Amino acid sequence: MEDTLSKKIISIAELLEDNKAKNVEVINVSGLCSWGDYIIIATGTSETHIRGLKTEVKKHVLQSGDDIKNPRMRDDTSGWILFDCGDYIVNLMDEESRGFYDLEDRWSDADVIYQSSSSS
Repeated sequence: MEDTLSKKIISIAELLEDNKAKNVEVINVSGLCSWGDYIIIATGTSETHIRGLKTEVKKHVLQSGDDIKNPRMRDDTSGWILFDCGDYIVNLMDEESRGFYDLEDRWSDADVIYQSSSSS
Protein backbone atom coordinates (compact mmCIF):
# COMPACT_ATOMS: atom_id res chain seq x y z
CA MET A 1 0.00 0.00 0.00
CA GLU A 2 2.79 2.44 0.90
CA ASP A 3 4.41 2.02 -2.52
CA THR A 4 1.09 2.68 -4.28
CA LEU A 5 0.43 5.73 -2.12
CA SER A 6 3.90 7.18 -2.69
CA LYS A 7 3.50 6.70 -6.48
CA LYS A 8 0.15 8.49 -6.30
CA ILE A 9 1.71 11.35 -4.33
CA ILE A 10 4.59 11.69 -6.80
CA SER A 11 2.10 11.73 -9.70
CA ILE A 12 0.34 14.72 -8.09
CA ALA A 13 3.68 16.49 -7.60
CA GLU A 14 4.57 15.87 -11.25
CA LEU A 15 1.13 17.10 -12.35
CA LEU A 16 1.70 20.32 -10.42
CA GLU A 17 5.14 20.76 -11.93
CA ASP A 18 3.77 20.05 -15.44
CA ASN A 19 1.23 22.81 -14.81
CA LYS A 20 4.00 25.29 -13.97
CA ALA A 21 3.66 25.28 -10.18
CA LYS A 22 6.84 26.48 -8.52
CA ASN A 23 8.79 24.88 -5.68
CA VAL A 24 6.79 21.66 -5.56
CA GLU A 25 7.73 19.57 -2.53
CA VAL A 26 6.45 16.35 -1.01
CA ILE A 27 7.18 15.80 2.66
CA ASN A 28 6.75 12.42 4.37
CA VAL A 29 5.16 13.14 7.76
CA SER A 30 4.16 9.56 8.57
CA GLY A 31 5.08 8.83 12.15
CA LEU A 32 5.20 12.54 12.97
CA CYS A 33 1.46 13.22 12.98
CA SER A 34 -1.79 11.29 13.25
CA TRP A 35 -3.74 12.90 10.41
CA GLY A 36 -1.76 11.90 7.34
CA ASP A 37 1.38 10.52 5.75
CA TYR A 38 2.37 13.15 3.19
CA ILE A 39 2.15 16.88 2.64
CA ILE A 40 2.38 18.26 -0.88
CA ILE A 41 3.23 21.96 -1.17
CA ALA A 42 3.26 24.00 -4.37
CA THR A 43 3.38 27.69 -5.20
CA GLY A 44 1.17 29.30 -7.82
CA THR A 45 2.17 32.50 -9.58
CA SER A 46 -1.25 34.23 -9.43
CA GLU A 47 -4.82 33.72 -8.23
CA THR A 48 -5.76 32.51 -11.70
CA HIS A 49 -2.86 30.06 -11.74
CA ILE A 50 -3.76 28.71 -8.29
CA ARG A 51 -7.40 28.22 -9.37
CA GLY A 52 -6.16 26.33 -12.44
CA LEU A 53 -3.92 24.14 -10.27
CA LYS A 54 -6.89 23.52 -7.97
CA THR A 55 -9.00 22.31 -10.91
CA GLU A 56 -6.27 19.99 -12.19
CA VAL A 57 -5.47 18.52 -8.77
CA LYS A 58 -9.12 17.97 -7.92
CA LYS A 59 -9.72 16.17 -11.23
CA HIS A 60 -6.58 14.03 -10.76
CA VAL A 61 -7.40 13.11 -7.15
CA LEU A 62 -10.97 12.10 -7.98
CA GLN A 63 -9.91 10.15 -11.10
CA SER A 64 -7.36 8.23 -9.02
CA GLY A 65 -10.19 7.02 -6.79
CA ASP A 66 -9.33 9.16 -3.80
CA ASP A 67 -11.73 11.48 -2.07
CA ILE A 68 -11.39 15.03 -0.80
CA LYS A 69 -12.37 15.10 2.86
CA ASN A 70 -14.36 17.99 4.31
CA PRO A 71 -14.50 20.03 1.10
CA ARG A 72 -15.18 23.66 1.86
CA MET A 73 -16.59 26.32 -0.36
CA ARG A 74 -14.21 29.17 0.22
CA ASP A 75 -12.76 32.13 -1.51
CA ASP A 76 -9.99 31.14 -3.92
CA THR A 77 -8.31 34.50 -3.34
CA SER A 78 -7.10 33.64 0.17
CA GLY A 79 -3.62 32.72 -1.04
CA TRP A 80 -3.90 29.12 0.19
CA ILE A 81 -6.05 26.26 -1.07
CA LEU A 82 -5.89 23.00 0.87
CA PHE A 83 -7.12 19.55 -0.14
CA ASP A 84 -7.43 16.98 2.65
CA CYS A 85 -7.29 13.64 0.87
CA GLY A 86 -7.00 11.48 3.98
CA ASP A 87 -3.50 10.03 3.73
CA TYR A 88 -2.16 13.22 2.17
CA ILE A 89 -2.73 16.96 2.16
CA VAL A 90 -2.24 19.16 -0.92
CA ASN A 91 -1.36 22.81 -0.27
CA LEU A 92 -1.55 25.28 -3.16
CA MET A 93 -0.17 28.61 -2.01
CA ASP A 94 0.86 31.99 -3.30
CA GLU A 95 4.40 33.24 -2.56
CA GLU A 96 3.31 35.43 0.36
CA SER A 97 1.32 32.69 2.14
CA ARG A 98 4.04 30.12 1.57
CA GLY A 99 6.65 32.41 3.06
CA PHE A 100 4.45 33.38 6.00
CA TYR A 101 3.35 29.87 7.00
CA ASP A 102 6.69 28.23 6.11
CA LEU A 103 5.36 24.68 6.23
CA GLU A 104 8.74 23.25 5.25
CA ASP A 105 10.29 24.69 8.40
CA ARG A 106 7.43 23.44 10.56
CA TRP A 107 8.08 19.93 9.21
CA SER A 108 11.88 20.16 9.11
CA ASP A 109 12.18 16.81 10.95
CA ALA A 110 10.38 15.05 8.08
CA ASP A 111 11.95 13.61 4.93
CA VAL A 112 11.49 15.48 1.65
CA ILE A 113 10.77 12.74 -0.90
CA TYR A 114 10.22 14.99 -3.93
CA GLN A 115 11.48 18.43 -4.80
CA SER A 116 10.84 20.01 -8.18
CA SER A 117 13.58 21.34 -10.37
CA SER A 118 12.12 24.85 -9.83
CA SER A 119 12.75 24.69 -6.05
CA SER A 120 15.04 27.30 -4.63
